[in-house]
Amino acid sequence: MSLTTINAAKRGEPISGDKATAICNALKVPVNTVFNIEQDSRPLSEKTIQEHHRLISLILSYAEKEMLVPYNAAVKVINKPKADRAQRGQLL
Repeated sequence: MSLTTINAAKRGEPISGDKATAICNALKVPVNTVFNIEQDSRPLSEKTIQEHHRLISLILSYAEKEMLVPYNAAVKVINKPKADRAQRGQLL
C-alpha cells in the first residue's frame, strides 16, 4: 500500500473499499469501526457509458475474430450510447 493512500486515510479523505479493507486487516480491526462506508449512487455520465460500451465492444470483437465467442453481443445493444449512434451514422 502506498504512503499516499495511508496519508489520505489519515486526513479523512475518501479511499477505495479495497484499500480501507487492507488497512483494517493490517490493524486487525473491523472496517466499519475505522471507516464510514459510502456508496456512490450517482448515475454514470453519458461519456462513461460510451467509453465502457466501446471497450466491451472492442474486446468482444477481438474474441469473435479469435473464435472465442460466436458473436459480438455489444453490437446488438438496442439503446446504444448517443455519441456511439452518431459515429455509426457518420461511418455509413
